[in-house]
Amino acid sequence: MDEVEVQGAATAAAPAQTSAAGGDGGGGGGGGGGGGGGGVQPPAVERIKLAPHPGLGKGGSQRMVRVNLFGMTANMPPEVRHYDVDLSRIHPHDPNDAEAAKVAALVAARELGEKTSRDAISVLERQLKKVMAYDGRKNVYAIDLGITEPQTFELDVHSDKIRCVIKDVGFVDTRELDKYFQQTIDEVPTAVLSFLDIVLHTKPAKTFVHVGHSFFSADQHLALSAGAEGWKGFYHAIKPLSRGMTLALDAKVTAFWSPMSLLELAYQLPSVLRPNDRTMSDRGRAILSQVVKGVRVTQTNRPERAGSSGRKVVAISMYPATELEFKDTDGQSVSVADYFARTYKPLRFPNLPCVQVSPKNRAVYLPLEVVKIAPNQRRHHLDDHQVADIKKLACVTPPVRFESIDRMRRMAAYETDEYLKEFGLTVENSVLHIPARALSPPTLIFNHAQQVVPNDGRWNMKDKVYYQPGKILHYWGVLVLENQHVHGARVDAAKATLGPFIALLERVSLKTGLAISNTRPLVVVRSKSDVAAGMREVKDIVDEDARKHGQPGCQLILVVKPSNETSDYREIKFQSDSQLGCPSQCMLFKHVQRPNLMYVANLGLKINCKLGGGNVTLRQASLDRLKARKTLMIMGLDLSLESKSIARTTDAVAALVGTLNHQFTQYASAYRFQPSSYDHVRDLQQLAEEVFRSFFNRWQKLPDALLVYRDGVADSQFKTVLDLEVNMLHTAYQKVLPGPSPEITFVVLQKRHRTRFMPLDRRHGDKAGNCKPGLCVDEGITQPHQFEFYLQSHTALQGTSRPVRVVTLLDELGLSADELQEITHALCYVNARCTLSTSVVAPTAYSALVAERGRVMRAGKFGEGTDDGTSSAADGGASSAAAVNNECKLSDQLKDTLYFM
Repeated sequence: MDEVEVQGAATAAAPAQTSAAGGDGGGGGGGGGGGGGGGVQPPAVERIKLAPHPGLGKGGSQRMVRVNLFGMTANMPPEVRHYDVDLSRIHPHDPNDAEAAKVAALVAARELGEKTSRDAISVLERQLKKVMAYDGRKNVYAIDLGITEPQTFELDVHSDKIRCVIKDVGFVDTRELDKYFQQTIDEVPTAVLSFLDIVLHTKPAKTFVHVGHSFFSADQHLALSAGAEGWKGFYHAIKPLSRGMTLALDAKVTAFWSPMSLLELAYQLPSVLRPNDRTMSDRGRAILSQVVKGVRVTQTNRPERAGSSGRKVVAISMYPATELEFKDTDGQSVSVADYFARTYKPLRFPNLPCVQVSPKNRAVYLPLEVVKIAPNQRRHHLDDHQVADIKKLACVTPPVRFESIDRMRRMAAYETDEYLKEFGLTVENSVLHIPARALSPPTLIFNHAQQVVPNDGRWNMKDKVYYQPGKILHYWGVLVLENQHVHGARVDAAKATLGPFIALLERVSLKTGLAISNTRPLVVVRSKSDVAAGMREVKDIVDEDARKHGQPGCQLILVVKPSNETSDYREIKFQSDSQLGCPSQCMLFKHVQRPNLMYVANLGLKINCKLGGGNVTLRQASLDRLKARKTLMIMGLDLSLESKSIARTTDAVAALVGTLNHQFTQYASAYRFQPSSYDHVRDLQQLAEEVFRSFFNRWQKLPDALLVYRDGVADSQFKTVLDLEVNMLHTAYQKVLPGPSPEITFVVLQKRHRTRFMPLDRRHGDKAGNCKPGLCVDEGITQPHQFEFYLQSHTALQGTSRPVRVVTLLDELGLSADELQEITHALCYVNARCTLSTSVVAPTAYSALVAERGRVMRAGKFGEGTDDGTSSAADGGASSAAAVNNECKLSDQLKDTLYFM
């Protein structure tokens, strides 16, 4: 699927100043995903070298694939000067006039904006007759400007006078990149990489609208609803790889604001204004204020200054233009409506509220009808319909995607880029064709030793029995939630509708080995506002019945929801997982009304796990050899800021799972919240202690080998994460059972990258044109020093498949490239929630589920989050859990179960 950006800003940090001696100063660092912005510096610990490259894998059949990379040649000068620039607007004034001097100082301190800044540097380029790569803020690179001492220039830009102070702060030694390719240093020199990025972005930033490393054109857009547009564009970045310098290029789609009047937007937003309204309700004002806060706007009643990007919306006023008053130049009180009638023309809608614009410390109000959204602004928050529309725009098959990439390559016109030419860089015209291998799928094992080899990453449960059927389901209940007040007729209707569905669930489950002995469970119908009381009622009644027969209690609560609303889901999971200690399974009422075999079979997969069963295990030669020589625990570790079910809070949540048996059907799990400023899992020692104790309690020993799959780590965080987290695993191990430490192989999985593949031979692809599952690439496009490869283990349900980048940071188990690639591929086939191979290994997928469930439970307890995807706090943070809050615990009854399925 094409990259879709619908939330959060993406701006590149300015590189650090390079030392006068050249050195390795600079910003940068790449990579995907991760737990935060790195605001907290980790404690200093002994540095661990990353695992060396063990050589290329040889397993599987050979393939050739296209990759969205272009070859580059670099004949750069050995040294490139780095300059710091300071730009400010000059306000002409009498130096003896104190008041005028204050105004001039305020004008000089005001931020210019990127467009004006870039235009100013373009003027300076023409004046000096030099080519200058510029990042839009403080950094300029040039071969040599002949400036050794700080120098000041006055530039004419858009009828303004701009003062530019430029000083030499050192140089970038491009020969450091040669050392990297020659493998005399093991990290990409960040100063060189930052310089190359700025060179690459300077020209397109002048002609396209850019967001971080991505560039968009208003000429290619699709109108969405409520003032949003989907713009097509491209991402590009220079990547030094084992084959040499390359340019990564990918198609992008993101949302922008439509340049429309705020009055028109108010009419388009639900519950804000209707066509004949002349006033706005408090609710409408609050909705509009929430939508447009922070958006830059311009005025239509007078011309804007050339180069101006407008002013930001602070809020929508509580009072209409007729009631908002201010002091005019004569000191008289005048309303906004009267002022506009006197100065411009009478307002058409004087009884509508006004727009307060920046600066915040001045009460500047503009009538709604004269305010227009400034063009070329990215839109960060979209409603569900807009998200669906933009995903449709982005979701394209590989042939369409690579055709777009070729078109974007022509649009970028690198061969005419004077900045690339100045620094000796050229880009090839066609994407690279690289060797790959198709790995064989593992053999899946079901009950009665039945063996199945998946076909194209798929299988089904027809004529198959779960490897470990769960306990017989007899003591269970159903809670039906209604949108309206519940009465006797609704209860009878719900029970009548449930009958056929439960009968189908029993028949399908029995065929797969899960026995449901009670097909007439307790049914309770409640309003969705009574979730807690309804679940407690089901649990208490079923518990009482179970104990009469000497059984522990309620085994499962099936919750039937009227809609996908997340607020009741949060309450359900908090009650079942934290308060009641009884697993719950949610489903929508529409599936009860119109049941189908596939849906019921998928529901059975989850229920079997929650009843203690295991759906499938596997046989794979490399994994079997490892298990034969070691007591192995496979761990999945996730650090996540984002949530599908609630708004983003100020906290990250870390989760760890570990296998409790060699069949990979039983897991221990733990989660904890932590500040989002940490890049590493701060409390990994506590998490690991919980998981190790569960293993010890079951087997009276600990594993002597750990294979850890860690999600959400950027390249720049590798050494920090490895140093700290491996140390915490060892400490936790010794706390549970002092003695010899385990051997650890620590592997990072990255999904937030932009590398995509397409088979050269159509026979090696699926119907959509994606490579078939099992594709492995470890040659040509990896880092020369690292033990890494790309693995596409799944079939995309739509669009273009995204492979996972697999980087081994530590390998004490001594796995070969073939062994790790085959084991990683095999573990993508044992996710118990589906009968498909998945894009990441099951333990990592499970750790993400545990993290999400922890966030959902805490939200259910403390009321965090809203259903419209916005935070209930004023500025997007957590509402009632501003500090890190780990008070919401999992019930002991669900410990070491797959409650999170």
